[in-house]
Amino acid sequence: MKNLKILILLFLVNVNLLAQNTTTGKVTYKYNLNEQSFGEIKNQEIVEKFKSSLNRSRDKINYLLTFNEKESSYKIIKFLIPDNEKFMEYATLITGGTEEYYTNIVTKKRLKKIDFIGDKFIISSSIDKKWELTQESKKIGKYFCYKAKLKKSNNVKEAKIKLPEIEAWYCPKIPFRFGPKGYGDLPGLILELTVGPISYKATKIELNPKEEIDIIKPRNGKLISEKEFDNLLTRINKRKS
Repeated sequence: MKNLKILILLFLVNVNLLAQNTTTGKVTYKYNLNEQSFGEIKNQEIVEKFKSSLNRSRDKINYLLTFNEKESSYKIIKFLIPDNEKFMEYATLITGGTEEYYTNIVTKKRLKKIDFIGDKFIISSSIDKKWELTQESKKIGKYFCYKAKLKKSNNVKEAKIKLPEIEAWYCPKIPFRFGPKGYGDLPGLILELTVGPISYKATKIELNPKEEIDIIKPRNGKLISEKEFDNLLTRINKRKS
């Protein structure tokens, strides 16, 4: 028991030291495909095209999270898509490559920029999400992580939109409440995020990089609340039915 208390104390000291010494960071993510998540899709032709595009583009598309003590931004690392590789364009759309995210843990706000029905929207929402923390753990690289599951809360029931399963692996030793795709507010940096059939996993972590970190809010879009955007989805869905 005495040895266990000493180990816990040392762990907490290391976490506090890292928090004090780290003020900025950069994390590069790559996506991966969870093929077992396609069970509910009956159209196998669509599934195969979906899987083919994602598998062929997996090593060519990266995403970057930059953060400081208060805010973060997340977006695709810019690259050119060759004309003869349309599958990369499709994979980029599927994995959210055209989206941009900005998160502020002081104001508890998240901004998400998307292209939708020919327009650009910046959706404002709260970062307060209901996570279920578990004791399940694993190592990602050299970092010890814990698993958390996002509790479902469907604000668009009238639109009959089924939300994907979302789970995160966060690292308490890197005590920053950020992650891919605007998710966060967990007791540690998210090093792996799974949204439905797609996972985003950290492949490179730079704490206190030499170059200056710029956190840029999404621009050039119509600012709209999450509720207003949900209502827009509902109206579009009713037109189709």
